[in-house]
Amino acid sequence: MTCVLAHSGLDFLRLLAIGYDEICWDEDFSAPPNSEEDDFFVHPNVKFQQWLKDTFTTMIPQTALELVTPAHLDDENPSDEFLIWVNRVAE
Repeated sequence: MTCVLAHSGLDFLRLLAIGYDEICWDEDFSAPPNSEEDDFFVHPNVKFQQWLKDTFTTMIPQTALELVTPAHLDDENPSDEFLIWVNRVAE
């Protein structure tokens, strides 16, 4: 995945607060964290979530797709600004 992860600092903090154990792979972005039944469970940082809500009067999305539109290096005709830049620099 090579894309803009957030359009503002606050959106990036909201993305982190969702609670995914990693934000570099978009395969799980359509589901909330820990929605798969396995032994690896990452507990969300509830204190961080509450601080974010209280400080910025914002909400925490349920899934990353509410904030991120994934793009990949092999995408044809990308619209993501960062991916377009990466492709231009890599030529």
